[in-house]
Amino acid sequence: MAEELRWAIIGTGFISNTVAEAIAASPGSQIELVSGRDAGRVAEFAERHRIARTCVGFAEAVTDSGRGRRLGDRVSARSTITL
Repeated sequence: MAEELRWAIIGTGFISNTVAEAIAASPGSQIELVSGRDAGRVAEFAERHRIARTCVGFAEAVTDSGRGRRLGDRVSARSTITL
């Protein structure tokens, strides 16, 4: 079975909601983290989309090591997260 593709979403607006819904509907994909500028909006977004990890601010999101990987690290045989 293929490795699960894990995502981080930066932002909590309309486009981020649309992307989160598409990821949720995609087998083998999971949103690991959501980040934004407003702590309240980040918390609401995370609750709505069942995202366990949150952070406020772009810098924290890209340096968050989570499960030992950072944004930009290779996450599967065919894709890399880039910013």
